[in-house]
Amino acid sequence: MGHNPPITPPAKTGLPDVILVGDSHVLALQQGCEALGLNAAMLKSGGIHWNQGKIRVFPIRRGRSPVMPALQPRVEELQAQMGVRDVFDGSVPVIASIGFHCGHLARAFGRQGHVAWPPPKDLADEGGDHEVMFASGAVQRAFIEDRRERHFALLKYIGQRCKLTAVLPPRAPKNEDKIRFRHNIDALTNTITRRIRAGGTDVYDPNTDFVEDDQLLPWEWVNDDGFHGTPAYGKLVMERLVARGALDPVKAPTA
Repeated sequence: MGHNPPITPPAKTGLPDVILVGDSHVLALQQGCEALGLNAAMLKSGGIHWNQGKIRVFPIRRGRSPVMPALQPRVEELQAQMGVRDVFDGSVPVIASIGFHCGHLARAFGRQGHVAWPPPKDLADEGGDHEVMFASGAVQRAFIEDRRERHFALLKYIGQRCKLTAVLPPRAPKNEDKIRFRHNIDALTNTITRRIRAGGTDVYDPNTDFVEDDQLLPWEWVNDDGFHGTPAYGKLVMERLVARGALDPVKAPTA
């Protein structure tokens, strides 16, 4: 893995350099921003809140911030700080960890024994007397659309107004030995990624910068919980995002 040249933060404007919005995975990105001298506003709520689906977006002409679970006090605080009615008014680029939260999703998907098709080659190695029902790509897509429709609508709304990059969560080693669960997480993540890209959102998968395909991140890049990236991981991810232009001057808001 090569090293990038030093990062020059965007010029300060009185606004945040970037808004980080999503689940607990944005904490590592916020730590990365701190290390790079970037002023990041963070709208973070645990994945369980995102899974409850209490998200509401308004027509762009309404000029109101979307409703996001457990985040409204922080949204209102940020509105006051920025002097706007909608924090996604196009004045600040956005980096999002929205729509994934696949640990919760995979548990629901596999509750009745479903395994995403094609199955993992080492499925038989898991052992135990588990009933298996294979779920086709069409079933996976329908499941994702049902569970993540509001997340996709939120990403579409933000993308219509702001420069937006969606970031995949780390392929962490916590559940390495749970073969079908790990497989379902990966399959659902891939399905969600394709759906987000099809909706016009730029997607960055940091895992490809750290490990080869189908490998999990080594423990040195994740916290003791086995799920979340370390501050060093967050710094490298933010370096890559800046190099990709994720924090370049934002596009003009849609009229």
